[in-house]
Amino acid sequence: LFRSGGSSGIDLRASDKMRRLFGRDLPLIIRGGNLPQPIKDMLVRLYRDGPTVPGILRRSCNARHAKEFKEALDTGEDININETDILVLSSVIKEFLRSLPDCVFCCKNYCRLVESNHFEELERIQQIQEVLDSLPAANYTVLRHVFWLLSHIAENADMNSMNAYNISVCISPSLLWPETSLSTVRNEVPPLVEFIIAQCQEVFSPELPIIFRQGEEKRLVRVQSEGDGKSKWARRVGLGGMKLRNSSSSTDLDYGESTDETGTSTQSTPSKEPLSEATTTTTKSQTLHPNRIR
Repeated sequence: LFRSGGSSGIDLRASDKMRRLFGRDLPLIIRGGNLPQPIKDMLVRLYRDGPTVPGILRRSCNARHAKEFKEALDTGEDININETDILVLSSVIKEFLRSLPDCVFCCKNYCRLVESNHFEELERIQQIQEVLDSLPAANYTVLRHVFWLLSHIAENADMNSMNAYNISVCISPSLLWPETSLSTVRNEVPPLVEFIIAQCQEVFSPELPIIFRQGEEKRLVRVQSEGDGKSKWARRVGLGGMKLRNSSSSTDLDYGESTDETGTSTQSTPSKEPLSEATTTTTKSQTLHPNRIR
């Protein structure tokens, strides 16, 4: 289910040269914190359109189309992600994670992670963060982007019927498994994944990954130019780190943050709303772990 084992008689060195994405260790395909372009494009498309798709991450896609799409990615073919069936994208992203030689959380961390299911919230967050800080930078990068995507989809569960629990059941087998027996994965991993989805900003950081911010800013410009109908739809889905007031006027958009042309985060006029307890907790956590945002 998770990865193949045993000797196949294939020259693995030659095979690895042919595989560009699937079945390779993450540090080999992620350099300098930059996701491979096809993975980045799939995540951005899923973040943009996934929240409005009922059963996203749960519904199956055309198996032949998914296989052809995966093979095209591995051979480096040019693919128009925006014209690809979004169910194919969600299926292939899960397959990408499942194909890793070691799971993205790293198998050796299995016991520490599932142990946190029995802790109180703050201690639970701290234990998960300690594991995240021990991961290779490439693994952390993937997890941060994936969980921001999952959190965004869960926030719109009334449209897509995929709350944090439903998502966790579907995605857990692709994220974490133990080094030996798989018998307990079904029961132990989904509660962990559900918790991280629900507490994404506290576990990682409150700063939306730049690839999603850039995508939202482009969509915002397009939405504002297309009239009130689309503006209301954009409010319905939500714009990630950008806060939206309930007014129907597009001039009422209240940006919590933006990025300049270099991708640097800049803060606009501070919000008058007091910081919530969760936000205060996050700020303290970032002080203790200054390298958390990568």
